Amino acid sequence: MYEMRPATRTDRQDIADLIRARTTWLRERGIDTALLDFSVAQDLAGEEGEDGQAMVWGACEDGQVFGVTVTLSTMPEGTWADDELRVPALLMTGTWTHPKRRSDQLGR
Repeated sequence: MYEMRPATRTDRQDIADLIRARTTWLRERGIDTALLDFSVAQDLAGEEGEDGQAMVWGACEDGQVFGVTVTLSTMPEGTWADDELRVPALLMTGTWTHPKRRSDQLGR
């Protein structure tokens, strides 16, 4: 059974392995990954935003992370109108899964 939970610092190696597999998979298909900053998921695992919310969430099975979603609770300036910025929200900035899980269609 899948579990979605805040990623911890101890998940960083699983996330690094996922990122390496994902970038290799993309490059093998001719997709340029130079502008994609996958490392942010590994770097922020176990960290909290200003509101105390986890910044990286892990999709797991049997305790092992096979997917990650990075969220922000503070929006970059100029991304939202002032009245929108006053509403608490999470912005999903990126989601990546291990290519071995592509047949699970997790993004659907």
